Amino acid sequence: FHAIDATPARWTQVMSALRLPGGTAIAQSTLQAATTSSVAASLVGAAAEGRFVGGATLEDAKRTAAALAEDGIATIVDHGVEEADDVQLELARKRQLVAAAGGLTVPIKPTAVADGAMLRALADLIQQAPEPDAARLDGELVTQLSEEHRKHFDDAVEGLVRLARDAEAAGGALLLDAEMTDLQPAVDRLFLSALEAWAADADRAFATYAAVWKSTSEFCYF
Repeated sequence: FHAIDATPARWTQVMSALRLPGGTAIAQSTLQAATTSSVAASLVGAAAEGRFVGGATLEDAKRTAAALAEDGIATIVDHGVEEADDVQLELARKRQLVAAAGGLTVPIKPTAVADGAMLRALADLIQQAPEPDAARLDGELVTQLSEEHRKHFDDAVEGLVRLARDAEAAGGALLLDAEMTDLQPAVDRLFLSALEAWAADADRAFATYAAVWKSTSEFCYF
């Protein structure tokens, strides 16, 4: 659960801290302490409640989102895995979440609803093309995948279309959230193929992009 407000620096600093060396370990230790110490639990709760944690249940999160919406603060409900052992099972879970989220935006990881090996193979094909940026827009590269990977790609497109339709029916939206940026070329192609297959008028499906800044502007890439 993320609250997007007028002072993003506060929560951006918290999220960025997790990416510093040892940041994740510190966060894990803090959360572990909160399970055994009432003082630690109070501090963690004060920092996270209503900002990163919407509540113990989806209904709690929806109530928190409604309260924040009254103040003009948009929210998304984020609950899922980075990579699923069973893609179809995870897809079914996501469909239930999208339908029950009451019109909220639900982000999903591409690797949770698409075969990871297929995404890797497609990303490699795109990166090896003479013009990678143009290649990610060209659906023809998908035909160069193995038969098994082409099936996984088609299954992923079909799954995303179903999720987008579910989001539209629920009055919400779908956010394809790609954290593994080296797979971004394949994720782009998957997202575009899903949009082409869906061909809807309403904007109910979106994709994210991660920007990484390294020392100077010449090393800034998307």
